[in-house]
Amino acid sequence: MNWGPLRPERSALPGCATPRARKGYRRCAAPATRSMLRSMIVANHLTPEELAKEMGMDRDEVIRICIEEGVPIYHGKIDKTLFQASLEAVGAGASAQS
Repeated sequence: MNWGPLRPERSALPGCATPRARKGYRRCAAPATRSMLRSMIVANHLTPEELAKEMGMDRDEVIRICIEEGVPIYHGKIDKTLFQASLEAVGAGASAQS
């Protein structure tokens, strides 16, 4: 026998879908679907060509900076935020030395 719904310790938990004093059922928000998540996520990993185009640099220069600064190129893509932070650090270091 399944005594699950009759067990008071289960039905008394907050957030259970059990009737509460004429308020109806307490419902959880619907889980996000893959298409909803995809529309919320902005692509942050770009190929060296795409990153070079966005940053106004040469592709070889982007790769050189990645190698020198230790920015990983994973499956042919570079994290744009990490690259920009490394580029700013290089720029700050160059201006501090001048």
